[in-house]
Amino acid sequence: MIVTKEELQGYTGVEFESGNNIAELFIGSAQNIVENYLGYEIESKEYTKHFALHTSNIIKCGVKNITNVAEITIDGTLVEDYYINDDKIILKQPVISDNIIVKFTAGFGTDLPAIIKLTVLRISALLQTESNNNIGVSGKSFMDGSRTFISFTNYDKYLIACANYRIIR
Repeated sequence: MIVTKEELQGYTGVEFESGNNIAELFIGSAQNIVENYLGYEIESKEYTKHFALHTSNIIKCGVKNITNVAEITIDGTLVEDYYINDDKIILKQPVISDNIIVKFTAGFGTDLPAIIKLTVLRISALLQTESNNNIGVSGKSFMDGSRTFISFTNYDKYLIACANYRIIR
């Protein structure tokens, strides 16, 4: 997970009991919410994917921040002429093949954008506020006697801050 229990405690000021794994549940759930919004797993990992191209030279890998390409083969032949552009691999020549295999590493490690980490932290804290039979709603009263309620379970305003890192499918 990209956020630690200690970071969540520091952010919320709420201490968790020793041996209580509820903080990890909040953090893991928040990270899943952000990953579902982004369209890929945040943490760096190795992938092996199969692709088909028909007169194109762009392989859309579906994961942001490609950091390494270990191998590209087209119909069993090793390809070495390419460059990486964030979530795409651009081949020097257009290709027609249904048998393209790419082994690569993508995702974020120490280069994790701060806004992604902050978003996971914020949503973790909101999930935490819903515990102990609380509901994810807050109210505000005004001098004229009116009152408004704000739902904390709508994470859109937090997720939109990560829109530049999203893969649109």
